[in-house]
Amino acid sequence: MSPPELIAVSGLTGCGKSETLRELVAALASAGYGDYDSLDCGSLPRQWAEEQGLDIEAFIQKMGPELDPKIDERTRGFYRDAALGVAVGRLACHESRNAHRPVFRVWLYCPTC
Repeated sequence: MSPPELIAVSGLTGCGKSETLRELVAALASAGYGDYDSLDCGSLPRQWAEEQGLDIEAFIQKMGPELDPKIDERTRGFYRDAALGVAVGRLACHESRNAHRPVFRVWLYCPTC
């Protein structure tokens, strides 16, 4: 049985989504299933802030209410364009509903989060 082409991992803040992303992509590659693209939605604002030479607080203030739709758009594009992909974020599973192909969805639960 081969793994799904697209995997979405969601969960609350601090439940281990980013670590799950790193471990899952590495495990799939070492098992010979190919190079999975990855998207960590939580890191997007930090990445965009750095590209603009801003600290994260200044970037969030600059973007205001446009930030969340921009993250959602990037996530939908990832599901549309990635041949093999793993996306993590609080809304990664929700945004995967528009992928127009099967997505394996995971919700991480951490009782101490």
